[in-house]
Amino acid sequence: MKIALIDTGIDNKFENVKLEHFCVEKGHVKSKSKAIKESHGTECCKEIINHCKCKELKIFDFNVWNDGNIEIKNIVAAINRAIKEQVTLINISLGVTENSIELSDACKEALMNNIIIVSAASHRNTVSFPADYRTVLSVNVDQNQSEKIKLVDDNSISISMRDYIIDDNGEKFDFSSSSMASARVTGLLANELEGDFVQDNLRILNKKYGIKFSTNNSSKTEKIKDKPIINGNVAVVLYPQKQLEKLKENRLTNVVAYFDFESGSFKGIDNDEVTDNFDSIFLVNTMYNDVRVPKGLEEKYKEKRIYYLGNFIDVENAKLFRKYDSYTSDELSILEKPVIAVASLCSECNKNDIHYELYKSLTKDNVQVEAISNNPLGIVQGMNVFEFPQEIKFPNIVYEINQYMYLNETNKDMDIWLINIGGAIGPLNGMNLYKFGKLADAYLSASNVDILVLCVNSSVDIEHLRYEMGFLYKNGVEKIYLVLSNNDIDGSTTDYRDGVQTYQLDSTKYTDSIKYLQDSIGDKVFSMEEAKSGLLYKEIINDLT
Repeated sequence: MKIALIDTGIDNKFENVKLEHFCVEKGHVKSKSKAIKESHGTECCKEIINHCKCKELKIFDFNVWNDGNIEIKNIVAAINRAIKEQVTLINISLGVTENSIELSDACKEALMNNIIIVSAASHRNTVSFPADYRTVLSVNVDQNQSEKIKLVDDNSISISMRDYIIDDNGEKFDFSSSSMASARVTGLLANELEGDFVQDNLRILNKKYGIKFSTNNSSKTEKIKDKPIINGNVAVVLYPQKQLEKLKENRLTNVVAYFDFESGSFKGIDNDEVTDNFDSIFLVNTMYNDVRVPKGLEEKYKEKRIYYLGNFIDVENAKLFRKYDSYTSDELSILEKPVIAVASLCSECNKNDIHYELYKSLTKDNVQVEAISNNPLGIVQGMNVFEFPQEIKFPNIVYEINQYMYLNETNKDMDIWLINIGGAIGPLNGMNLYKFGKLADAYLSASNVDILVLCVNSSVDIEHLRYEMGFLYKNGVEKIYLVLSNNDIDGSTTDYRDGVQTYQLDSTKYTDSIKYLQDSIGDKVFSMEEAKSGLLYKEIINDLT
């Protein structure tokens, strides 16, 4: 039995086990060992050996560790060499969050050569490659399961590792990890796949555990679904009404009227005169908290079609939002169009305002922009509005986002992506249901974000900001621009169920906060006024060109 271990290197000698060491640097494999600086690989090797009962075991040790960094090209080179060595199993208890066509192709090539790659699922419950490729067996830990090996998804399994639970005077500590789980599964599968004859390893795993791998880019959706068609003239009821200016500046041509709360009547967007010359009414709530439908509205306008977009009490949402799970694929595609993303470090940082200003400027310059948002107002502005998922499941959400964007790029005449990432990057409110950070992780893994506009407030911790920005750069973002919101958090509402509350800063404190942020961070910082005046947009366009 020949097993390849792609990790941080092995520094021990083991009885009855042959070891062959390789050093992988700058994408090149050398038949030699190098100094071990991290014990992770040795521990994984021990776990494999402890559970492998094969008579003859040879482990190919590929050390891809480079001063704390894992380079994709080194993993790729190690996989390709393992294929040449005709191993049966490859264990990779490491992972990266960036998709790579070279890594995907190497994993596919291994599978086509009857080689099973076993890899650790993400510790952060987000995404990890190569574990989340459809050609790789992804392994995680479930301490509650009774099965030895449990099928979670087609190519994803879990095992229990109760021997890693330590009881210290009645207090229990769980030291299990998906890294060790992956190594344990590699050892267990080696026993299943040991044989003196040529056998179909994929078929054996499918028959015994139900595991299915896929190398086909098949999809339920062959072409992108069009945006919902809004027929006839439309009148809009906006919550809050301060969003009206955005609607007037940028809207679909058949959006002709708005509801004026002061007079209690609908008025034409172009002339502010009372009108009922419309066919349907859109109630659009852009706030987190639920709104009750005005009494008498449905009765008074019963001859009109009424649609509810956003959070309304006792009313079913109109089916005009896209859903991520409508787009599925068996592999990730490389996207070609430039991507601008807007995110925030916490809630209420004017992210929707910045996204809108960029969208307005792009459309004004006749750029063919595909805008993604979770903001219901985008429906009547011509954006692609997605329903915020109740559950964000990895890696599915990554494949779904990637497939949606790929279908757009291949079926539409478009120039650029503008993405408003729902939720936020850093958790603030533990009671908030909007899955802070998870959707941002998904977009970073699914698309090649070129420029990210990060909205922050004056309460931001500089060290935390540096950490988050470092994470973004590490995950492939080329350029980050900061925009300082003129809202700040009311600290007493951080555990408020309907979301944190904010207040607007006075001009002196806002100016001081801008200067402090500019002095503390090397990246460019824009005020809200500069962002709305077009300075941010000009900077982004200069970068892209």
